Amino acid sequence: MKKTTLKPFIKWIGGKTQLLPFLDIVIPSKFNTYYEPFLGGGALFLHLQPHKAILNDINSDLILVWQNLIKHSSKIIQILKELNEQLKKDGESFYWQIRDEYNQSIANIRKTALFIFLNKTCFNGIYRVNRKNEFNVPFNKKTDLTLSSLIDIENIKKILFYFQKYPKIEFFCHDYQIIIDRSQKDDFLFVDPPYDSDNNSFDAYTHTPFGKEGQKRLFETLNKAHHRGVKWLLTNHDTPYINKLYSEFYLNRISVSRFINSDSSKRKNNHYETIITNYPITTNKLLELNYLSFKKELRTTTYNLNSYIDWNKIDTFLTKYNVEINELNTLFSSSLTEFKSKIEYLFKMKKTECFSILPFLIAKKHSKEDQLIFLNKENQEFKVDFTCLTSILNFVEESGLLQEIFLNPTVHNIQSLLLGVKIGLNSNTNKNKTGKMMMFIISEILKKNNIEFQTEVTLKDIFVNNELKETKKIDFVFKIQKTIFLLKCSFFNVVGSKINSEFSSFIDFNKTIKQFKDKEFIYVVDGIGLKNISNPLKAALENIEHFYNIQRFENFIITMQKNH
Repeated sequence: MKKTTLKPFIKWIGGKTQLLPFLDIVIPSKFNTYYEPFLGGGALFLHLQPHKAILNDINSDLILVWQNLIKHSSKIIQILKELNEQLKKDGESFYWQIRDEYNQSIANIRKTALFIFLNKTCFNGIYRVNRKNEFNVPFNKKTDLTLSSLIDIENIKKILFYFQKYPKIEFFCHDYQIIIDRSQKDDFLFVDPPYDSDNNSFDAYTHTPFGKEGQKRLFETLNKAHHRGVKWLLTNHDTPYINKLYSEFYLNRISVSRFINSDSSKRKNNHYETIITNYPITTNKLLELNYLSFKKELRTTTYNLNSYIDWNKIDTFLTKYNVEINELNTLFSSSLTEFKSKIEYLFKMKKTECFSILPFLIAKKHSKEDQLIFLNKENQEFKVDFTCLTSILNFVEESGLLQEIFLNPTVHNIQSLLLGVKIGLNSNTNKNKTGKMMMFIISEILKKNNIEFQTEVTLKDIFVNNELKETKKIDFVFKIQKTIFLLKCSFFNVVGSKINSEFSSFIDFNKTIKQFKDKEFIYVVDGIGLKNISNPLKAALENIEHFYNIQRFENFIITMQKNH
């Protein structure tokens, strides 16, 4: 029977919602009692919905929220309605008022409502306290909230039904060691502590930071649980300290996204977390983890903003046609009669070269040698002759240039118009640049790591003794130590049959290259077109040793250079 979906009712930094697909793979199928010593928002607990559970958090206000919401949900929802209405009236000042009230409140139903209100109206849903144990997170500047953005009433109803159905769910507010020490053989512990870090990242969930000593004490506590026959799963940052501490257990590295820092320069698209278990994961499950993680790392685009527009190309165009642009600028008129007079004057002075750039004003790429053929109002073809006055007049009139540009009092400069059009034309060509941009990214990774390479090399030039009869071109060839690497790369914006055929082809090509001891094949792919394919991607991950996305390829190169 399918479980009802239950979602966390508060935001919590480090919440496990995005990790659920990974955790689902590695969690034991059977266990007695579920233990969670660092409950937080309880995403995994609500997802699993165990029949028996021991839930704990050192944050007494948080545990009070869970307990009160189960017992007094209707009162809490009513208070949240009132708080939301007052926020709409008073704005930001009301947030600071409520924050002060919360810090002075005793543990009661209203404090639970204040907790939820602050959680949904503070910056990024962070729970942070100072040394006085006072909540000190600033306002998120949003005053026009709906009640549903503060609390999902339907979700709360489902959560209440679950707790009524399974009454053996207990809440505690203790040090995590007390809770873990209660666990016995065949129980399951999900352990999600404040994360270890090599920098100053967030772990101030309470007024006492967790730190390295906390990580070490947790390890010792889990080690004892391991010897009692308890199964446990730990999540943490992928740091050298954590990896060394738990080196005797089973570590799996996965990519996740985190956005906590308000300084966007300090945010990363992906970083790694480690899922650590004290029980082995089957080969099939490891393959599934690798597959999910690979998809998580895929990029939406290959474009960098600094390469999106070729500004030099646009500047060259405007400089090249500077004289013609200035001549077209003389055609701005207040009437059709004036416009015709001015255009006749240009013909009289034999300054007709300027008319050849008119097509650019309607975003039509054109060279002097091109024949421009359009349909007129009568749906008949006509060829534009830029040496003929009548032809030019017809062109500017039917294209709209006459009324919208030359007779428009708000338009004064052809150069500005051309700049906009050329930017548009230039960015539009990016649709066809994904392959080139992928090549650019790979080349930058190799350059950054001081690796010399060749591009678009034929197999004939690589296998000079004709050991290989294929005629493929290899995108990159480079050498690290004594190994020659042959690299092909592809970026897939959309799903298509090309993915299936290309993956199959390169699985076979990898088998061929494996015959040569001094050569190895690398296949680098990326793009959102890969997110919705399954079997071809799994086959490539399983059968091509060096099958990478951009992120994994860069990690591979860095590792190779370190070992070099």
